[in-house]
Amino acid sequence: MRISQRSYIFVMTTIHPQNQSIRKKYMVQQKRIHRHKYFMEIAKLAAQRGTCPRAQVGCVLVGLDNRIKATGYNSSHPGSPHCSTSGCIIINDHCIRTIHAEVAAVLNLEMRYDNLIAYITHQACIDCYKILTAAGVQQIVFWERYGNDFGEFNNLRKEIGVNPWCLQDLHDEAI
Repeated sequence: MRISQRSYIFVMTTIHPQNQSIRKKYMVQQKRIHRHKYFMEIAKLAAQRGTCPRAQVGCVLVGLDNRIKATGYNSSHPGSPHCSTSGCIIINDHCIRTIHAEVAAVLNLEMRYDNLIAYITHQACIDCYKILTAAGVQQIVFWERYGNDFGEFNNLRKEIGVNPWCLQDLHDEAI
């Protein structure tokens, strides 16, 4: 996949009918970031709200109309102490105190949508992948790899048919 951007400067000339004067309008199309990068930057901003010092993760769910439907970030259960103040609870090398950003985003949806795109700062774990796809996510875009490329996960992705892709794999000039 390649995403391209172009920057234009063009001149529009008009002749005023009464005095035959020539007006030139210089119109500049500014370089815009691609929507994938735009939504990923919003996910990175949401991640800054995360309360687990091990990883601050953000997730943005976007509809086909390119409107944000929900956001989420990793934090503790409402009413529970945060990792940042009380420490992480680690089991099998994972903090179990936090609710993952993807789950928080799905919980923040106001209604059920189909064909959502998830923009996540980190590659989703198996459980979050299943939750996202069950919630109607048809495309998953992530920024950082998190080591989830193991056999059974790949088999599950083939069964479900939603293949996450890393935005960083695209050339910087393309996004």
